[in-house]
Amino acid sequence: MQSLFVQVIIARVMAPSWALENLQAKMLYGFKDPLLLEKAMVAGDSNSDDREGHRGMAQLGDSLMGTVILSDGLERGFPRSRSSMCPVNVADSCAVEKQQDTCSEVRSKEFCGRIARVLRLHEWIKLSDRQVHIGIQPTTLKKTVAALVGAVWLDSHDYKTVLRVMDAIGYVGWYRLRTIY
Repeated sequence: MQSLFVQVIIARVMAPSWALENLQAKMLYGFKDPLLLEKAMVAGDSNSDDREGHRGMAQLGDSLMGTVILSDGLERGFPRSRSSMCPVNVADSCAVEKQQDTCSEVRSKEFCGRIARVLRLHEWIKLSDRQVHIGIQPTTLKKTVAALVGAVWLDSHDYKTVLRVMDAIGYVGWYRLRTIY
C-alpha cells in the first residue's frame, strides 16, 4: 500500500484529464472552460509560470461562499445575526454553541479542509517543491475549495449555478441541516 505522500506525487505527475472529469462529476458541474478548473488546482507559489496560482480565484470564491450562504439563508427566512441561521421564530432557543457566524464557519480552514478531503482534492492540487516537502497545509486546502467556487462563477456567471455546486460539494446542505436542530 502506497503512502498518501507517494499517491499525491503520482497524481501530480500523471494528472490525467479523467481525474478532473471525476472532480467535475462530484461537483455536478461541467466546465465550459476547463482551464479555469485547472487553474483552481494550482496553489500559489507553485512551479508554474503564474506564481500567483489560484489566489485571486480563491479570494473571489471566498467572498462568494459567504454571499451565497447569507443570501440563501435570508431567502429562507433565517436571520443575518449570529444565530447560526436558525429560523427566526426559534432563534432565541438555539443552543449557545450554535450561536456562531455561519458564513465565517463554513469559510474556515477546518470546514474547507473537510470538504477538500471528501472531494479528494489532495490528489489534484499542483504544489510547489517546498509545499510538496511539507505536505498540503490547511490553508492550501481552504484556498483550493474557494478557488473551485470562484472558478464556477467565472465559468458560469450564475448565482444559482454556484449555489448548486456549493450544495453538491456539501456546503449548503450542512448549514441547512443545522437549522433543524
